[in-house]
Amino acid sequence: MIDSAMTKGSSSMIDPAKIDSYPLQMVKNLQKAGFTTYLVGGCVRDLLLGRLPKDFDISTSAKPNEIRKILQRGRLIGKRFKLILVRHGEGQYEISTFRSGEERYDQSGRRDFNIFGTPESDARRRDFTINALFYDPIEDKIIDYVHGQEDLLRRTLRSIRNPRETYLEDPIRILRALRIAGKLGLHISPADYYEMVTHRELLASTSVDRVREEIYKALKEGTMRSFVQELIKSGAIEYVFPFVRDYSRDEIEDLIQYLDIFDKTRPFKDFDLGISIMWLSAIRRLLREKSSDISNVQNIDEALKIEPFLKTHMRYSNYIAESIVRILFYWVQIRQKWIADGVPETQRFRLSKDPYFYSALQIANIEEKRIGDDTPNLKWIENELSRCVQPRSVRTVGEYRRRVGVKKRFGRRGPNQFRKRTWRNG
Repeated sequence: MIDSAMTKGSSSMIDPAKIDSYPLQMVKNLQKAGFTTYLVGGCVRDLLLGRLPKDFDISTSAKPNEIRKILQRGRLIGKRFKLILVRHGEGQYEISTFRSGEERYDQSGRRDFNIFGTPESDARRRDFTINALFYDPIEDKIIDYVHGQEDLLRRTLRSIRNPRETYLEDPIRILRALRIAGKLGLHISPADYYEMVTHRELLASTSVDRVREEIYKALKEGTMRSFVQELIKSGAIEYVFPFVRDYSRDEIEDLIQYLDIFDKTRPFKDFDLGISIMWLSAIRRLLREKSSDISNVQNIDEALKIEPFLKTHMRYSNYIAESIVRILFYWVQIRQKWIADGVPETQRFRLSKDPYFYSALQIANIEEKRIGDDTPNLKWIENELSRCVQPRSVRTVGEYRRRVGVKKRFGRRGPNQFRKRTWRNG
């Protein structure tokens, strides 16, 4: 057991080479100005586990206006709690002021979230012990007020406060716990797991944007397989991907294999591509039952009600819902060899620039690899992938439209959905 007195200022075993130079410089600048400043949260957890963090968050005693004076590239964000966002290159970094656990309300009864505190109060108001660690990279010191290092050594995910209060206060923590546990191979404490399963139905009324953010994090981290497995095990899958509850055991096994290959091959990651994979078992069943009736987008969507389901139940935007249906349409056509055998070269040239077609090829590639590396279709698929103009990683799917001139609606013209416009890659 790690002595708690030592964890409040113990030397770390962190490899400094795993820390990005830019957040390190921001910590130095804030400390040089006289403010207590640490790296905090998931990046500290990952560094202690020897992993390369995806994001670096900073917490400081400086107030938001003071942070902006020192870090002039920062901008103020946050509807409730104000913090500073700094963009540098392809990275973005959040700098927050230490928060207090105190609750205060204004005259209208609205809660004031901008109550600043100390490092200890900030740590104790966080969700899990392993996410409440501070690290001073200048002094190489770990600051631990909640026995987070001890839980890391035990490979345990545990709430800082009473688990029931934790998940009732914010049900999205159920998804966060499942994602982190799956990603890091952690054991969720029995008390936490009981409350997560007990209150999982609260996810039905949780913000769809926040649910989508947890899914996107799993896609970006390459941990979608473990996340979905944890969702199935806990029963929370019903509130995230409700259609999966109708899958047979074999179809779930197929889905897990698809996601495993998806995570390992790390193709171009986009939200609609990842969600499309979740539908493959349903589409395969449809192909077996109604193969002659799904020759176009409308028939696919009418058979499975994918687009209205995504829009009404999961409340995805029209564009994302349409994108998913379009990707699945192309995948069916690739699977039935319509594109290989019946499309003129000029139209195939246009398809090679279509991000939906590219995503569908990625899915077809994953499916063939699940079957085996020597299937007849795999060579054709890989050839098509090589001739496609691979989309760059962009922040929003809307940028695809501007880049390739894709029309918003598909109409009746099938895959030919492009305006007459010169292609520009990037």
